[in-house]
Amino acid sequence: VRVERAKLGRCFARTWNRGWGGACPRWRSPNDERFCMAHARGAWQTHGCIDGPIPEAKAREMERCQRQMMSRGEQPPRPLP
Repeated sequence: VRVERAKLGRCFARTWNRGWGGACPRWRSPNDERFCMAHARGAWQTHGCIDGPIPEAKAREMERCQRQMMSRGEQPPRPLP
């Protein structure tokens, strides 16, 4: 099963990742060439794809969240996604 999933590759959806964005860790669905089963239904549109731009409203929300975390002394994940 693991070999079959590895052939499919990882999902192309971007995730929230505490406001820093990141790639979905799930394997792509056999029924969709880009997304896992959860994101194939359109959920990827919220944060966009890892190979494309972040939707404007979500980018502003992420920037606001990042500023708040940095002002409290929190550091971004290393390495940045």
